[in-house]
Order: sequence, then C-alpha cells, then structure tokens
Amino acid sequence: MSRTIKTAAVTEVTEAAQPPDGYKERLLKYIPAEVITLYMALSGVVGAAAGASSQAIAHWTIFGVALVVTPLYQLRILKITNRTQILISTGAFLVWSFALGGPFEQVIKAADLKMWGSMAVALYTFLVPFVEPAP
Repeated sequence: MSRTIKTAAVTEVTEAAQPPDGYKERLLKYIPAEVITLYMALSGVVGAAAGASSQAIAHWTIFGVALVVTPLYQLRILKITNRTQILISTGAFLVWSFALGGPFEQVIKAADLKMWGSMAVALYTFLVPFVEPAP
C-alpha cells in the first residue's frame, strides 16, 4: 500500500481508476507511525538510563532529530511528494510528541501537559483527515 494519499485528480489520470482516499485512509496515511515509534523507543531509553541532568538534553536532541527526519523519511523512503501531506504528517509528529511528554515535561507542568497533550492529539487526529491535499 502506498502511503501517498490518492486524490480525485490523481485517480483520473491512472489507468486503473481507483476512488480517492476517504477519511479513514487519509487518517492512517497522515500519522507518521514509524517516526513516532522511533521517538517513543528512544525517549523510553533516555528515561530509563540517563541521569537527571542529561535527560533534558537527550530528550530535546531526540525530538529535534525526529522532527527533521519526519519529512525526510516521507520524501526519501515512502516517496511521498505532496507537500500538504508531508506538512500535516510533520504536524502530527509534533502533536504526538507533545502529548507523549519527553522534553516538554521540563517546560510544562505534568498535569497541564497531560490535559493539553491529550486534547491536542484527539483534535488533530480527528480533524486533519478532513483535509484532502491538492494533487
């Protein structure tokens, strides 16, 4: 399965006309699951192994690297070229990483982070599939 979202204009050009992706398909394709998994795994290692003074630096480094890698992974590995889709997926990584805590725990009170992070993930995940990227 290609991770590029099929739009009405793209499917008209292809020989085997397939319907454009619906809400559910766009939802699955917008979430950069591989990068979020990488971020969660590395954050877990830092949380378990690093001392308190180096945790913040390690968490921010992992976040920064994963943020930069998200669009690169989509372009080079998944072969996604639609800029809107790449932007929305990168935004999804930002929202998910915020909700998971990591480096944001150093700047936002834990209870507030949990509340705002949960709301952000729920709203972003629900709303972005309504966006159908231009071809």
